[in-house]
Amino acid sequence: MLTFEEFENGINIFFPSFLEGYRERFKKYYSNGVENKYFYFCNPTKLTAVYSKKTCYFIFTDSEKDEFETLKTTSNEDEKIDSLQQEPHHLVRRKLLELFNIQDSSVIEFDQNGWLDRRPDLFFLTFEEKNHHLLKDSSFECGGMYADWHYHSYELEEAIKQSVKPSSEYQLFDAEAIMKKVDTESFRYEFEESIKAYNTELYLAASATAGIALENLLRILITHHLGAKALPEKTYIWESNKVLKKHRIVDGRLAGRIESASPIRNSTSHTNTGRVDKETVDETYRLIKDLVDLLT
Repeated sequence: MLTFEEFENGINIFFPSFLEGYRERFKKYYSNGVENKYFYFCNPTKLTAVYSKKTCYFIFTDSEKDEFETLKTTSNEDEKIDSLQQEPHHLVRRKLLELFNIQDSSVIEFDQNGWLDRRPDLFFLTFEEKNHHLLKDSSFECGGMYADWHYHSYELEEAIKQSVKPSSEYQLFDAEAIMKKVDTESFRYEFEESIKAYNTELYLAASATAGIALENLLRILITHHLGAKALPEKTYIWESNKVLKKHRIVDGRLAGRIESASPIRNSTSHTNTGRVDKETVDETYRLIKDLVDLLT
């Protein structure tokens, strides 16, 4: 049976080697292009190692410096721990932190059976005094394993972000080519936001932001062909359309399509009845594409 004294002496060997192995692994393989927030043992860390009757707990928390402490539970605390055995893990964690007077918000890792919880058969054996000569190397190796696990967690989080991140690609034509041709930051922002909403089937939002992009594009066209002095005072679609039609920058058919887009722009920007469908947004996008062709 592992004694508390053996456990305490083992922690003294384990903790510095564990951090050294973790940080060397991070520096060698993961320090380029990955935020440190995923590798929290790179920051100053405190280990609270709790020795109880049947098991041990390793609780890592944020700290101002690397430090550790060992705690031995009382018989009363052991009884409370025994009563938690059938409860869900998140409740066990919360109640144990309360028992050990540790704030949950500071916890960065919580392990039952410590750093070898994935191989609990080795835990008590390793910390017995007769095996202390092996503990430094195995602790260093374990630190590297933790760095690998944290990198895998980072990869998973990034994959989830990408899977739910709305795309700014449009299926019917090359939206990026249009944004490059307009080459205006405000138009890019508006058009990209519209397509992202479109790709998540939020057609009301897509239509509203497409209308803003259209208003902007019409004024860009006027400035491109006639100069800023020709811009109408208001940004309304119909006013810009009048200027473009008067100077024959758009033909009658294209002017008619612009005119048809004006009430859609107004209706999606204010409270209204009815739903906006995909085809309505597609038509606005096609109009934007045709207008961008006039930027020559």
